[in-house]
Amino acid sequence: MLISNNVKITPEEVERCKEKDMLEEVLREIAGEFPQLSQIFIFERDVYMLHVLRTMLQKTTEQKMIAAKSCGAAFQPVNVVAVVGIGHVPGITNVWEKEDLPTIEELLFIPPPTLTSKIVGTACRVVIYGTLAYGIYRVSRFTFGKVRPYF
Repeated sequence: MLISNNVKITPEEVERCKEKDMLEEVLREIAGEFPQLSQIFIFERDVYMLHVLRTMLQKTTEQKMIAAKSCGAAFQPVNVVAVVGIGHVPGITNVWEKEDLPTIEELLFIPPPTLTSKIVGTACRVVIYGTLAYGIYRVSRFTFGKVRPYF
């Protein structure tokens, strides 16, 4: 990512990446090389967006049905327009009709930290604070070592 900062991307390359075949190939490569990353960043986001769209559609339809009954008008179906990233469109359309998807609670659940992650986190903090303390010690030793008493 640091090296690609100087690379110029042409409009033709951007349009080529928008092609359905190219996009599906990139998504398959990501899923093959990083299955856990693909699960979290692609599939679970697709399912989460699907839940949001379904909830919005259901609530809007219920409100519109109540409003139509109260004023005696004919009910007209609700249309929902959503703007999503081009990489999520195939996933959302694939899971739209499925019922055996993770619930919203399962998607939002964050597992408790493992013992290994606690140890690594503590070790990183000890190294950072230790390095900072040693740096302060070295600077103060250098600074105060050069100061001569005035008396």
